[in-house]
Amino acid sequence: MFLGQRGDEGPWAARDRELAKALDLYEGSLCKDCSHSVHETYDPDREGWYTVEVETCAACRAKDLHDRDHKAEPGEKRYVVLDPAYGQRS
Repeated sequence: MFLGQRGDEGPWAARDRELAKALDLYEGSLCKDCSHSVHETYDPDREGWYTVEVETCAACRAKDLHDRDHKAEPGEKRYVVLDPAYGQRS
């Protein structure tokens, strides 16, 4: 079912439906946490094959620091925007 439509009804072309199915199958084959293939990562013979790399996103860091110090109200959505004063600092 695509957007509430069954079969050939609705705005989805046959190719679009097949691509959506393929994407669903592909995403279902990945680990929900690391996004690597479960076929490979759940194989006990591959223990020790992976290393961890660390990067810091300045926007995510700002949000995480804010969230640590400020309790969210029910339904409150938080997102990061570029500080308008940034251009003035350059």
